[in-house]
Amino acid sequence: MSGPGGRLPDDVLRELVRQAVARASLRRTAGEIGAWPSALRKFLNGSVPRESTRQKLHEWHTRVAGQAPHLSAETAGAALELLMDGLAARRRVQVRGRILSVLEAAHHDQQTGPPRWIAELRERRDGE
Repeated sequence: MSGPGGRLPDDVLRELVRQAVARASLRRTAGEIGAWPSALRKFLNGSVPRESTRQKLHEWHTRVAGQAPHLSAETAGAALELLMDGLAARRRVQVRGRILSVLEAAHHDQQTGPPRWIAELRERRDGE
């Protein structure tokens, strides 16, 4: 699901920027991107960015994709366990694998790298 020229669609970029701003700040994220905070604010509010800003957004995404750990494997694993409450142990293993696969596929579809914790959770299960 990419835009023209294999680029991410603006709505996907917008969500990635929104997440980065939530972790840091608008000003800091704009600095990392190389854009003016006002241009970034307009983009987050739904405006179509100038081509130069869009290029900066794509370059930023390429630099930071998969680098920022949003969750630790421990936190993600605990969240999965809470979601699977009430399932038998054998069934949990199957459901956990399916959930991780769905998340990986969703990242693949939007052309973003999956979070590191997915691979870490898979490695832990394989090692048990």
